[in-house]
Amino acid sequence: MMSENGREYGFLQRLFLFCAAADIDILNKCPESEVHKYTGVGATVFFTGFLACASGGYALYTAFDILWVSVILGVFWGGLVFNLDRFLVSTVKKTKGKTHEIVQIAPRLILAVLLSIVISVPLELRIFEQEINEAIHFEGAKKIDRLESLFESRVQSRQQRIDSIRISSQADFELREDYYQQYLCECDGTCGTGIKGRGSECERKEGKYKQIEKEYQQKLLENNQEIELLQEEKQRLVEEYLVEKKDLLNSFADGLLVRIEALKLLPSGPQWAIILLLIAIEIAP
Repeated sequence: MMSENGREYGFLQRLFLFCAAADIDILNKCPESEVHKYTGVGATVFFTGFLACASGGYALYTAFDILWVSVILGVFWGGLVFNLDRFLVSTVKKTKGKTHEIVQIAPRLILAVLLSIVISVPLELRIFEQEINEAIHFEGAKKIDRLESLFESRVQSRQQRIDSIRISSQADFELREDYYQQYLCECDGTCGTGIKGRGSECERKEGKYKQIEKEYQQKLLENNQEIELLQEEKQRLVEEYLVEKKDLLNSFADGLLVRIEALKLLPSGPQWAIILLLIAIEIAP
């Protein structure tokens, strides 16, 4: 398209000049270098808005998992950022005093930096998607390991109690066998008094053996019942663990907040590189 003073502006150039909030009538009276300068400023504003649209759309798709909603809201977010950038560019005016210029630019620079940080997060989520998936998987594995360790300690405590009861039962059995052998050898004359037959000492040892046998059988019954209960508890804990593990696997989130938290686990160097690049682009106009 030809302007009044003979300059020709194409569609893209007019678009970029609009993005830079430049007045074409005024530019027609300025040197060609001013046209190129504002065209570059407008291109930066345009592509910053486009980048915000893409990053916002991706972030919203991660959150809602609905394509058309993400596209609409992403376009809205990109338009909002574009409008803010265009506003920042259009309101910065040159003045004679440097102090006044710094005061004028400072809040706009702060807003530009904040916009850059907000835009960078969805981009980081997309760029480091594989690393984030790995981090989420690793965190999930750690949760499963903690759950397994918790139930394993509970099962192990029951097993230790069972082993302790069995050791106690074995000691009682050996004591009973010792009393039995003393009773037999006393009665057949091979130990003790050396008198064969059922004398008073044989009957005394027989009584002691019968008493210890009665106590052993009673304690053995109680121990077996306790072992049975502990075995049932162990089986119940195993079943609870399988249910808890299944519920934990089903409860693993993969939303936007989880991905942002996983992003914090990654090395900060590459993330800062992206943020600084966007800040440089954002404040360039």
